[in-house]
Amino acid sequence: LVVNNEEGFNENNVRALCAVGKTTKSKKEGYIGEKGIGFKSVFVVSSQPHIFSSGYQFCFREEQDPDVHYGFIIPYWVDAIPLIASNGYSNQTCILLPIKPQKTEIVEQELTQIAPETILFLKKLRAIQVIIGDEVVTNVHRVDDPRLPTTQLIAQDGKKRSYWISKTTVEVPDAVREESRSEIYTREIVLAFPLDKATLPDINVYAFLPTSSGVRSGLDFLVNADFLLSANREQIHEDREWNIWLRDNISMAFWNGFTDMLDHASVRYQAYSFIPLEKKDRIPFFESVVSDILDKLGANEIVITDQNDRVLPSNARFASKDLRKLLAGRVRPAQLRLTPLVADRLQTSNIQERLRGIGVRDLSKEEI
Repeated sequence: LVVNNEEGFNENNVRALCAVGKTTKSKKEGYIGEKGIGFKSVFVVSSQPHIFSSGYQFCFREEQDPDVHYGFIIPYWVDAIPLIASNGYSNQTCILLPIKPQKTEIVEQELTQIAPETILFLKKLRAIQVIIGDEVVTNVHRVDDPRLPTTQLIAQDGKKRSYWISKTTVEVPDAVREESRSEIYTREIVLAFPLDKATLPDINVYAFLPTSSGVRSGLDFLVNADFLLSANREQIHEDREWNIWLRDNISMAFWNGFTDMLDHASVRYQAYSFIPLEKKDRIPFFESVVSDILDKLGANEIVITDQNDRVLPSNARFASKDLRKLLAGRVRPAQLRLTPLVADRLQTSNIQERLRGIGVRDLSKEEI
């Protein structure tokens, strides 16, 4: 039983379900369907899906109708709404999918694996609750901060996962046209930077909904873009110009998110922990994203010094704790105005490794 509190069905929605390859949704907004199959995919797990919404109460059947020789698309009126769909849900949209017996186990398994991050990139969905039998296996809702571009995912046990959300709109070049995106002139790339580092999920590439675990960017943040995927969502079509164009704009989206974080004291130093490392578990398709990001960061004054300035990575230096102690409270020698020291909070091993990748070096013996 799938229940939601949206406006409910109208005639056009019903007609769209009774057709093939039709939809009342707009690609301009971005939606998760792709192959013109849409609702018909429910027949994989249910032979008689029911819909109860705004006075409509009907079902479809998998087997062929003997009068019209079609299955899947003929609506049959349902006189009595089953108790499970009417109990407390009278003003909501209910989709009831009686599960095929042989599908019960795999459906339960899939439901238990729904990641909380699934609702990060869906504009309307604010919460997900999954109940199997009497057990609540997922119960998460999102809370957006009105002051900052941060979102919290709050679980049933009160545990919170916080994400810095960065959105970048890119214009579709004339040279990049896709038949299924013919009316699309802009797309939005959304990155979610986990502010609680331990919570980065295994799946971090999204096309509104998560792709399969086989698509790994190797980046330390979540990427959502309107990628063209295989039907099972297990593969990005790497040879399609559309996907290559989206991929090549991830570095710009990262730059926007990274610099925004630098401008906010509460997350400023965390921003550096998202600088990608050269060697990471990623599919080759995303390798160029790493080099593009590193090149962009290396060419700009983004390293915060212990004097709270920002300098080019090539000018910034790491120094030992003893040397920092020796310099504390003293007038800086001329050398350190040329090669200033990075801020103390950037001296952790994790961040040092990332800063070295964009050109920050140790203070040399000659410079000392």
